[in-house]
Amino acid sequence: MSDQVNYAPFFESIFETAVEGILVVGEKGNIKMANAASELIFGYGKGELNGKGIAELIPEKFRKSHRDHELKYTEKPKKRTVSKQIDLWGLKKDGTEFPIDISLTPNNFDGQFVTVAFLRDATNRKKDTSLLEKSNTVLTETNRKYSTLIGNLRGIVYRCQNDRDWTMEYISQGCERITGYTPKEFLEGKVQFSHITFKEDQKEVWEITQKALEKKEPFSLAFRIKDKKGRVKYMRELGQGIFDEKGNLIALEGFMADITPQKEAELEVRANEAKNKALLEAMPDMMFIQDYKGNYLDFYAPEPEKLLVPKKEIIGKNMKDLLPSAVYKKVKAAMEKAIEGKELQIIEYAMGDAVGQRMFEARIINLNNHGVLTIVRDITENKQAALALKKEKDTLKQYLDTAASIFVVIGTDHKIRLINQKGCEILGFTEDEVLGNSWFDRFIPKREQKEMIVLFDKVLQGKIPFEEHFENDIVTNEKQKRLIQWRNAIIRDTAGKPTAILSSGVDITEARILQNVLNTRNSALEAASNSIIIVDTQTEDLPIIYCNDAFCAMTGYAEHEILGKNCRFLQSDDREQEQVDVIRQAIVAEKPSETILRNYKKDGTLFYNELTITPVKNDQGKLTHFIGVQNDVSERIKEEQLKDEIRKILEMIAKRGALEEIGIAILKALEGHLKGCAGSILRLDPKEKTLHKLAAPNLPKGFCDAIEGLRIGPKVGACGTAAYLKKEVITADIATDPLWADYRAVALDHGLRSCWSFPIFSPNKTVLGTFAVYCEQPKKPTKADQEMIADLNQLTSVALEQHQIHQQLDKSRWLLQDYAKELEQTVTERTDELKAAVQKLVATNVKLKDQVQETLAAESRALESQAMFAAISKNFPKGVIIVFNADFEVAYIDGGEIQRMGFDKAQFEGLCIDDIDIFSKKRIERIKKDVKKTFEGEQLSFEIKFRNKAYTVNTSSLLSGNNEAQWALFVYNDISKQKQAEEDIRNALVREQELNELKSRFISMASHEFRTPLSAISTSAILIGKQNMPGKEEKREKYVEQIQKNVRNLVTILNDFLSLGKLEEGKVQAKPEFFDLVEFANDLALEMEPNRKRDQKIMVYVNRESIQVYLDSKLMQHILSNLLSNAIKYSDEGDTISVMLKSGKKTVKIEVSDEGIGIPKEEHDNMFQRFFRAENSTNIEGTGLGLNIVKQYTELMGGKVGFESALGEGTTFWVEFKAP
Repeated sequence: MSDQVNYAPFFESIFETAVEGILVVGEKGNIKMANAASELIFGYGKGELNGKGIAELIPEKFRKSHRDHELKYTEKPKKRTVSKQIDLWGLKKDGTEFPIDISLTPNNFDGQFVTVAFLRDATNRKKDTSLLEKSNTVLTETNRKYSTLIGNLRGIVYRCQNDRDWTMEYISQGCERITGYTPKEFLEGKVQFSHITFKEDQKEVWEITQKALEKKEPFSLAFRIKDKKGRVKYMRELGQGIFDEKGNLIALEGFMADITPQKEAELEVRANEAKNKALLEAMPDMMFIQDYKGNYLDFYAPEPEKLLVPKKEIIGKNMKDLLPSAVYKKVKAAMEKAIEGKELQIIEYAMGDAVGQRMFEARIINLNNHGVLTIVRDITENKQAALALKKEKDTLKQYLDTAASIFVVIGTDHKIRLINQKGCEILGFTEDEVLGNSWFDRFIPKREQKEMIVLFDKVLQGKIPFEEHFENDIVTNEKQKRLIQWRNAIIRDTAGKPTAILSSGVDITEARILQNVLNTRNSALEAASNSIIIVDTQTEDLPIIYCNDAFCAMTGYAEHEILGKNCRFLQSDDREQEQVDVIRQAIVAEKPSETILRNYKKDGTLFYNELTITPVKNDQGKLTHFIGVQNDVSERIKEEQLKDEIRKILEMIAKRGALEEIGIAILKALEGHLKGCAGSILRLDPKEKTLHKLAAPNLPKGFCDAIEGLRIGPKVGACGTAAYLKKEVITADIATDPLWADYRAVALDHGLRSCWSFPIFSPNKTVLGTFAVYCEQPKKPTKADQEMIADLNQLTSVALEQHQIHQQLDKSRWLLQDYAKELEQTVTERTDELKAAVQKLVATNVKLKDQVQETLAAESRALESQAMFAAISKNFPKGVIIVFNADFEVAYIDGGEIQRMGFDKAQFEGLCIDDIDIFSKKRIERIKKDVKKTFEGEQLSFEIKFRNKAYTVNTSSLLSGNNEAQWALFVYNDISKQKQAEEDIRNALVREQELNELKSRFISMASHEFRTPLSAISTSAILIGKQNMPGKEEKREKYVEQIQKNVRNLVTILNDFLSLGKLEEGKVQAKPEFFDLVEFANDLALEMEPNRKRDQKIMVYVNRESIQVYLDSKLMQHILSNLLSNAIKYSDEGDTISVMLKSGKKTVKIEVSDEGIGIPKEEHDNMFQRFFRAENSTNIEGTGLGLNIVKQYTELMGGKVGFESALGEGTTFWVEFKAP
């Protein structure tokens, strides 16, 4: 045999597998050879083109031009490549005409002239060319269709940033076809290309890209991605960096194409090559290569002893000389058929040797134009075994195929040795397709394969006890799982060694699914925290046919006391409720409804029941049941009632109601919510340190008289001690508490057993009195009790503080009337303005009412937003019910929240939590831990956030029939609105507290700041009256000047109050106009001259003679006069105050500097807060409002304000605005 490699088979294989059509045409135009692709193009069967004239493949109208071309080509043959400019047409067998691309190559084989024509159907190319021409025309006219063109490309056009995530700035619609993700998801950052690129490829992609960018060269990449459905795809990318004029990288742009089909084909070819090589090496068969005459050219025999003649006598010999005549004739006939039809021929024959007859199988195929390959296998043993087994198998098969159960035999090698007709039907394969396959690899779910194989092997090895009965899933031809219940038996050989397992099985898939659904739903209903009932509407009087444990716990009735009754038994005699009619109307209308009813427990206790009913209809649309979901909202109703009572009390405070009546109203609110308790409010006499009754409407009079005038001390009952220690004192049992040594007898005589006393504080933490609760039984307050008492205590503090403030204001008005009669007109005018400010205070109190209403409304929204999930699956609103099995698979899922999020329950059911790609790895691990804990018996309750929403999660294990945990129930409730409402409530309460504190500070400051100038005015007026004789003119002028100065201070204070009020009401709006800032500042400095201290100077400095600004002059006057007034106030006599005006290209800046006391560094951050005054300025008059108003006015005109200050060196305040 020659060592030269024979490439003929290789080229023949290329010829047959080429995707382009190939015709070998003789000199006279007849087709000598045609590959499969060409037959497919023209619609002919295998071999039908051989011998036909080439003209038969050309439409009639083109044949004349073809003959002319053929004559010219024959005269001077030359190679012709495909030209898209030449319009060539072909004719299919069915008469269809179609465009075609042809390239011609003249050749000479064995002295014969032939032409090899390579051709392909140009129909798609023609269509594509036409489409491209049209697209180009449209693109020339407008760019509007750019996105459509990009979207039609079978790839992805992109522009992205050069970061590790390849953040997309633009990506075409093709990304959705390839990756499954929409352009929007990439552009919004919900998914990045780095997320879906294989980790193994990311480093190489990054390095190639960065090297290309450094060289500013295009780059080409090949990598793998995993699309949204988890499928692996191979990508080819061509891209380049986009640089600006300075060479800085702006972005990356390029095109990505899906090359998965080509890559998979390449991998398949490689695998086939490796497989063929391995098969050849492992094949036990003999192989012979012969020429067409039957001479042996080469052979291969793994077992030479099976050759009937020596090896050296085979090569060069003809098979006629070596094979028996009968065998020779049979082989020759098969060889001739293989040569002629180029198809595999299989024959069997017998040959004898010294031992006896042996059977052989020969497979003969045409190797090339000069040789034949014959593969010979000794099948003697197979034939003998087949004959022996055939009879036995036929009998067994007849029996098994009539059985209604699955029968399968699996050998120790895991391969299927036998399967009956029923097994094939369930698997969806024929018997031939099943036999010989690995049972575990082919028909067991991938996730269970490893465990099942280990179990199978250990059973056969005797390492674990054999289980006669077993259940597991199998996978059918349609990729569906079926649950099979098996009965097993071990098959052993004569030595007792296990050789296989025989299993008979029954498909229990549907039965198990139905049972699981029923168990899951029943368990979900029982485990739900909501009270649930089901009413039968087809039975008279609508009896209750189901109630869960939560309903029994809420009402106090046992299940047997509930079933069969109408729901009205919960209303007792209280049936004249409007809400009952609402429910009745909903039942008649067969519509869902929600309302709150007054219901009564078994022991007669009233509770408020929030009821949601949902109709259930059958397939014909007929109403069959109503599902009722109920919640005890008694606490919520009580809280609403308490807040309504607090609102009314605040109205009484705002309207200056009698203090004792306000105290009684507060205590009635307390006693209405604490049964068996009575309250008292005692006021503290700060001088005598004694407590005196303000209100105690239901506290025994004898006890009140006994403690009247109680002096506070460390061991003087609960109230005296609380006021003394300035902290709450809780006496759980008066009979044993040492604090009550002096008052124990009187308290016990009046039936008082416990006392909780709380000091009442003013805003500055001064004790005003005590707020106490007395109970008939020994006990301590709950957390809820303490919170309610704290609210009412704070309300009492406001009432007492307001009462003191009003007393102080009344006293100030009386002094003003006595001291300032001669200035009555001036003071009257200012007093009117003061009344306006006081009215602002009253308005502020009224706003407290609005704040309370807002708080109630917000709380109501929060409570209403807690959706009462329905009893079963799809009626479960704003939530999700999920049931997991022990393998972390979603056995059941439903709920209204699934549809809201745009999902379908089919996306999740049956999947393992690891395969749900909407969850992060961290969340998956957390869920798996929670499932495991639930299976271990823990009942979890916690909150999570998912996609910007908040959910409560409650878990519980669901038991199977043998009381073992079989599932884990997870109930998710959307509480996002509740969380937001709670946040709103907290913010509203904070605002309410801030308003209370602000109001108190306002009144305290106002009374002080008004009293100081008014007292000075009054004193000066009295002194003027005493200096009325001649020669006292200078002193009179001095006192008149003091009066004028204090009147100006009073006006300033009133202006601050009025400005603050207008700002609060939003009535201040900037009205800009053009004016000269230099002239404006000089005029204002002159106006401030009377306010200067002795020898103080106000200097105005400018960097331009005229500075035009576009601002509100009135607001500017307030800003600048306030800053100048502060500079004068906090500077000493003789100091210089500077006003610097700076005009720039973009801004105008005003700086007011002084040489005064300065501001401590630690107080810089608070200077613009309302009512704030620095520690070193408390002995200097001021309201703490000026800088706050300056800041608000400045920002109202779009400016900025700031300052620089050093303690003891002076301060510079500045405001800055945009230049016009």
